[in-house]
Amino acid sequence: MKRRFISRQLSDSSPRFELTSLIDIVFILVMFFAVSTSFNDVQQGVSVVLPSAVSSEAPAEAVTISIDRNQRLFWNGALFSEAQLSQRLKETIEKKPNQQVLLQADKHTPYSRVVWVLDAIRQSGCTEVMLETEPT
Repeated sequence: MKRRFISRQLSDSSPRFELTSLIDIVFILVMFFAVSTSFNDVQQGVSVVLPSAVSSEAPAEAVTISIDRNQRLFWNGALFSEAQLSQRLKETIEKKPNQQVLLQADKHTPYSRVVWVLDAIRQSGCTEVMLETEPT
């Protein structure tokens, strides 16, 4: 009986790692983090030092009226005058009757100024007013 040796042919190619799917996954993760971090700065406003409160909540969609330390008024971060306040609020309430208004007032703003702005908001027909505070 003769023994036969079967010759094995060695393949020229060595094992390879397919990087295509790995690159796709890394790209998707990068896009996810890029998009999710861009939503952190949604709120527009002015840099004000807010008073603190235990119970504070953020509204879903609201017009932001800010009063800074110098008693200037800002509408969603843009400076505007006292004369424009009632007109802008009336136009906004006509378009969306249940529009929420978020009032940000610097903690060094005089109380009389905050009351004046609140009064103007209520006279324009807005019933959804929230005062923003920092959570403690």
